Amino acid sequence: MRLDLLVSTGPEGPDSEVRREIGAVVARASPNGGLAVELGPADGAPLIRIAMSKAEAHRLRSALDAVITGRDEEIVITDP
Repeated sequence: MRLDLLVSTGPEGPDSEVRREIGAVVARASPNGGLAVELGPADGAPLIRIAMSKAEAHRLRSALDAVITGRDEEIVITDP
């Protein structure tokens, strides 16, 4: 798995891509009733954390299942 940051604000310039290998994905319940998904190296701190409600997680799961079973693309509209 790989994280591609398509818009960089670093010294590389605004048109450069930043790529990091993902060795671990951790999903955990949040105290507010939602969940957090952290992606990063297997032996270090996470590079990105995605916080979402349970409803968003269910919609994301459905979208991933649809793509895995043959759809070309799915869009998940997130809660504001």
